[in-house]
Amino acid sequence: MAAAAHHRNRRLIRRERIFRDRQNPLDIFDDVELYEKFRFRRNHILQVSEEVEPYLLQNGLRGGLLPPHLQVCLALRFFATGTFQNAIGEMIGVSQPTMSRTVKRVMDGFIQLLPNYI
Repeated sequence: MAAAAHHRNRRLIRRERIFRDRQNPLDIFDDVELYEKFRFRRNHILQVSEEVEPYLLQNGLRGGLLPPHLQVCLALRFFATGTFQNAIGEMIGVSQPTMSRTVKRVMDGFIQLLPNYI
C-alpha cells in the first residue's frame, strides 16, 4: 500500500520544462545553402511565411511558440527532401511530434491559400 502511494505521488511531481535552443535557418544559411536545403529563396520563404501566418497560430500554446518562418522552413525542408521528420527536427532543434504538427499546420495553411493561386 505504502509503495503504491509513494509511486503515485512521484508521478504527480511535475518535471521542469526544458526548452531547446532552436536555430533559425534564415540566420545560419547563406542564400545558396538556403535554396539547396529548402528549394525556396529567402525572400520567398519570408513572403510565404507572411501569407500563411494567420493559419499557423497555435491554439494550445503548451510550449514555446514556433515563429511562422520557422514553421514554414520545417515544412519546406520536409517537402523538399521527403526525409524522416526526426532528422529535420534535429537540424533545427524540435522533436518529431512537433515536426508532425507543424507540417500539418503549414499544409492546412497552404490549402486555405490555394484558391488565391488557382
